[in-house]
Amino acid sequence: MICQTAPSFQRGRQALICLSLVLACAAAAAPAPIVENRGQWPAEVKFAVSSPNANLWFYDNNIRMTAGGQNLVLAEIAPNNPSRGLSRHLAHCSYFRGNDPNQWQRIVPTWQEIQHGGYIWRSEGRGLTVESVVPGTPLPEHWPCEKADDGQTGYFPWHEHTTPSRTPADGLVWSTFLGGAGSDKGLGVAMAADGCPVVVGRSRSLDFPSTPGGGSPNGLNDIFVAKLSADGSTMLWSTLLGSSGEDAGMGLALDDQGDIVVVGLVSSGDWPVTDGAYQGVIGGRRDAVVCKLSSDGADLRWSTYLGGVLNDVANRVSIDAEGCPVLVGETESLDWPTTDGAHDRFHGGGWDAFMARLSADGTSLQASTLLGDVGDETGRDLVLRSDGSVSMVGTTASSLYPTTAGAFQTEPQGTDDGYLTNLDPDDASLVWSTRLGGADRDVLMRVALDDAQRHVITGGSFSNDFPVTDGAYDTVHNGNDDCVVACLSADGSALTWSTFLGGLDGDRGLAVALDEQANITVLGYTLSQDMPTTTGAFDISANGSFDVFVHQLNPDGSALRLGTFLGGDQRDETYAAEALPDGRLLVIGMTHSAGFPVTSNAFQTEYADLADAFVALLDLRFWATAMDDTPGAGLACRAYPNPFNPQTAIVFSGAHDLPVTVSVHDLRGRLVRSWDVDSATTDRVTWDGRDAVGRWVATGSYVYRIQAGDELTTGKLCLVK
Repeated sequence: MICQTAPSFQRGRQALICLSLVLACAAAAAPAPIVENRGQWPAEVKFAVSSPNANLWFYDNNIRMTAGGQNLVLAEIAPNNPSRGLSRHLAHCSYFRGNDPNQWQRIVPTWQEIQHGGYIWRSEGRGLTVESVVPGTPLPEHWPCEKADDGQTGYFPWHEHTTPSRTPADGLVWSTFLGGAGSDKGLGVAMAADGCPVVVGRSRSLDFPSTPGGGSPNGLNDIFVAKLSADGSTMLWSTLLGSSGEDAGMGLALDDQGDIVVVGLVSSGDWPVTDGAYQGVIGGRRDAVVCKLSSDGADLRWSTYLGGVLNDVANRVSIDAEGCPVLVGETESLDWPTTDGAHDRFHGGGWDAFMARLSADGTSLQASTLLGDVGDETGRDLVLRSDGSVSMVGTTASSLYPTTAGAFQTEPQGTDDGYLTNLDPDDASLVWSTRLGGADRDVLMRVALDDAQRHVITGGSFSNDFPVTDGAYDTVHNGNDDCVVACLSADGSALTWSTFLGGLDGDRGLAVALDEQANITVLGYTLSQDMPTTTGAFDISANGSFDVFVHQLNPDGSALRLGTFLGGDQRDETYAAEALPDGRLLVIGMTHSAGFPVTSNAFQTEYADLADAFVALLDLRFWATAMDDTPGAGLACRAYPNPFNPQTAIVFSGAHDLPVTVSVHDLRGRLVRSWDVDSATTDRVTWDGRDAVGRWVATGSYVYRIQAGDELTTGKLCLVK
């Protein structure tokens, strides 16, 4: 069902600048708040309430529902009756429209029960109950509601629940859709100090969970920021920020007070900027934006553009010890603002990466530099190191991208290389910089730090010769775009370890997080049916064209601790994750799958339409425990050396003294060689590149299989000349 705002409220997007709402949506068990009109809508509307599939409007003389492209009169009521709130909802909402703070409405009341038109209306479960203020008075017969036998009370349901959901179990603590009838994408997530997740993304939905009328009549993208309850059952507040153009929230960070700094992009000059902002007007076609919201979403602390005459986007942000936002992204603008002492103040051409640091109040640019040359660069992610410096990752297509003496890779390797660059945030000067790549195209997407301040990086590689290390989990490129995970030293001079992670089709790492034991969790998308999984995983089978994968490596990248698919029958992707101290993982992304796994206690258990954001809390300890403790489970393997000539050792673990069969097959599945061994006395076999009758096999790729009881694991081998 597609929801639209009432026709009389469809106004130009220049009027809708920012909307903030606290909402417990009727699409879940929690009742939706009934929002009082304090000037945010035309005066004839007294109250309104929303779900992802319908909006309900309380007029003077009727109740209307907008849903499925229709504006329906549900109930006629007598005018001039008292209209007032009776029982408060815990939610609150705020509205920021236009650039005049005097026109903003803050902390608008919301109600669970109201009196309107001579009736008592109460938000309950997935709809509204209604009864007359005069006891014993039956409801009008023509009202299309579910009536009690005596006809004195009624229930207006929003819609029927159709999406299957799971009970919280099997490592999926909770999981929820987040979206409306358009396309919605979750791009950033952070856990607040109170244990509640704060999320950011972009929405193209008229009915994104928010106040009725708060959507975009033009159907363009808005930035959304929302906070969910710790158990994922309730949306504590939701804020839509937008201009009359295309907008997206790409990342967020929380300061020590819980206030939220959001970065992204906008493409119109009617974005809400605040007095004293560093840049008060849009610079070009599309600008980066940076803004700070209060921890309850009710106040816009400050907001600024950041950009030049062409296109600019801020992708990620962190907050330093002084409370200043440090951000990275990319720009096409020749006049991107830079500062004295910066490494590079001149745009190299195409897209350049940038690093920028704003003052804590958003009024000044403390440091800013460009990074790049004549090719295109991206700035995808950053981390703040313990010494205060900034390490950022991205991709470069420039042969003269800056590197420093002693770096791991100083020369171009392929058409596109990844890079890891370290900068001084005080003056944006270059400290050190290295490339990371092979002979084809490589992209680096995310970076995290381990306890030794080494850089753990993930992305994707088309290069068969992407640098991997001996003893790594997977040293052979598996095909197409392979996920890569690498650890570079604290000064970028050495590759501590590096591994491929993928199957025969396309795989890319889009998020990385480290737990307190230094285990590395990598998430992304996979098209590979043979993406490696582990026993006890949530889902060991691919579900759709694109699935989310959640894989965890041990601290030195030599073994896969757990691997699982997460998705439905269509395209699913994840973009950000945060590892929590207790071993759980907070994940956000986008799904096109109505059957994406959500839990029965979730805020939104129904897929709305086109594409929804999703937010999930995973307990990786459950899957790792299942792998470690189940007899015959946790079967893992690797081959060393790999590629090899003349021989390689195929090593396995987790067989728990069961008989083991090791076999090698060609890529058509034909058996080449096999061994039956006793895992109580050995953990390996050696293959010399010959078949069962002693003939040398052709150079190329082979698949090895290890079977222990009912458990099976596989890997790839590469025999070279």
